[in-house]
Amino acid sequence: MKSTERHHLKDNELAHLAVGAAGLVQERRGPILGAVIAVVVVLAWAAGFGLLNHVYFLASEEPGLRRQFGEAYERYRAHVPRWIPRRSPWAEPVSASSG
Repeated sequence: MKSTERHHLKDNELAHLAVGAAGLVQERRGPILGAVIAVVVVLAWAAGFGLLNHVYFLASEEPGLRRQFGEAYERYRAHVPRWIPRRSPWAEPVSASSG
């Protein structure tokens, strides 16, 4: 670029030319910080979403299942964890009939 052309550029454009900045670095000096902030925001949202779901399940979903299925749901609930899957599937034992 000729020195006469540089007079038409703004100061920040001259700085970009001198450093050779292009892409994201042209807009901000620390693009990694922006990515870290985005990750923290997403993790905070996910934690809040998980907490709201947990409260909803405890306050609404499970009492409704208890009312609908009664003792069968209580047996299921006693053998199957709420959030962490079992290593093997649970099957309710079949009652032995005498007939």
